[in-house]
Amino acid sequence: MHARRWWRVSMDELGAMRQQKSAINHKTMSIAKRFISNLFWRFNNENDLSDITWTLCQTSESFKLLFLNFFFPNTIFDKINSFNRELTKDDSRADFVIDNDGAIFVVECKIYDKNHHFEQYINTYKIPHENLGYIVNYNLSKPGFKIKTWEQFYDFISDNFPEGKNDKNIYEGYLEYLKNVCGIIKITTKMELNGIYSLYGFNQVLKSVINRSSAKFKLTYYNTDFKESYYGYKFKVEDKTQNGIKKEDILLSLGLWFNFESPVITLGAWNQKGRSKLFTDKIDNGEKPFKYAKQQFSEDSTYYFEGSEHFYIEFKNAQNPDEQKKVLCNFVDEIIDFHIST
Repeated sequence: MHARRWWRVSMDELGAMRQQKSAINHKTMSIAKRFISNLFWRFNNENDLSDITWTLCQTSESFKLLFLNFFFPNTIFDKINSFNRELTKDDSRADFVIDNDGAIFVVECKIYDKNHHFEQYINTYKIPHENLGYIVNYNLSKPGFKIKTWEQFYDFISDNFPEGKNDKNIYEGYLEYLKNVCGIIKITTKMELNGIYSLYGFNQVLKSVINRSSAKFKLTYYNTDFKESYYGYKFKVEDKTQNGIKKEDILLSLGLWFNFESPVITLGAWNQKGRSKLFTDKIDNGEKPFKYAKQQFSEDSTYYFEGSEHFYIEFKNAQNPDEQKKVLCNFVDEIIDFHIST
């Protein structure tokens, strides 16, 4: 959550996937792996994915051959004259155009775009159907063509890791990047129904946390914010203090990401239509030592905070729902107090 993320895909899913950032253990990841994985936070659209994939093919000969073998398993690529990215010819600009000993191979990469060019590429580049590789992130079939998915490519890479440590680190970083960009989710833990009732309880407590007043502020429900791997609520914050200029109302979102084994609670400052900009600018322009909140990142009009280690310890050690609610309130109030007092 961008706090961990995860995301592109739809804007909602992208938001969710980006929260996975804090789930990455930077102490155990190599610099190469971290670097490639972290590209996701800035380069996560369809062209970015093709650019990163092409760059990795140019960097690692083993990855390039693996990439080509995934699409064209019956061809030996031992005389590659060129491996071009977006080579324009006539009215076409395919993502990858490869010349292997005079034979032309084309690969087109899609995530969610459904504007296809099957016959166009066959005619423009004058290649047989079997020389066109096509990869998408959804179910697609077309007679006469073999269409792959990014999840199949993810599995193919996972099953063909190199022995060398350096290449392995690059592969692992790319897999993390690919998983986040394409929203690939691999469920490896047995599902347990016991304890799911706690989600219902957590939901009820959230409602009370975002609908309350104090001497300094008033919190009011704005709308429900449910996604595939997240649920929470957006709420409005009104300044009630009388010690100067009244601060602008801001919108915050409080919720739980549950698409990993250790769920993450975040508070996001939503900057839709310019709301919350003054608040987020203050965060960006100076450091604030928080006790319950851990400063995170700004993405997709939302500035996210994750609960700190101290927050999770207190929440876990709380003896009952009322005490847990108090911890959640402390988390929220700390951020709001900063907004009002600065």
